[in-house]
Amino acid sequence: MAGSRPSRAFARSRSVSADASSPTGGPAPSRRTGGVWWRQVVAYGLVSTLALAIDTGLFLALMSWNFASVIAASLGYLAGLLLHFALSSRFVFDGVATGKPQARLLTEFAASGLAGLAVTAATVAVAVDVAGLEPPVAKLGAIALSFGIVFLLRRHLVFSVRRR
Repeated sequence: MAGSRPSRAFARSRSVSADASSPTGGPAPSRRTGGVWWRQVVAYGLVSTLALAIDTGLFLALMSWNFASVIAASLGYLAGLLLHFALSSRFVFDGVATGKPQARLLTEFAASGLAGLAVTAATVAVAVDVAGLEPPVAKLGAIALSFGIVFLLRRHLVFSVRRR
């Protein structure tokens, strides 16, 4: 029955804007609109929290099994990164709409995580060594700054939609 199923343009609306001649009767919401943007921020925050919980939980479990701390931390981080990538690709951003192979997306995703690491390290260094803040306070500021920068990198570079 015509009109009973959402159009393809509408289904893609979380990543790609449809034009005014869309079968939905008008332009589909753009991912640049405020509502979609904020939903992405909230979803990304939830995914980040879950990934951090997996990272930390695996780290603690491995430590309780007498793994070396560097190995435990690395395996926890890797598990969190892979989970974050899988959930971000599916529920926050539209990985398919990028037109990029999964290996490239994962590489770019990991590289953006390294950018977040650099932001975190620089923020803590400046906040502690220059501004004289206590390290836990500096880390909280670094978390907020890194979250915002990495989200924007992933939204606008890693998961940018290829225009046809």
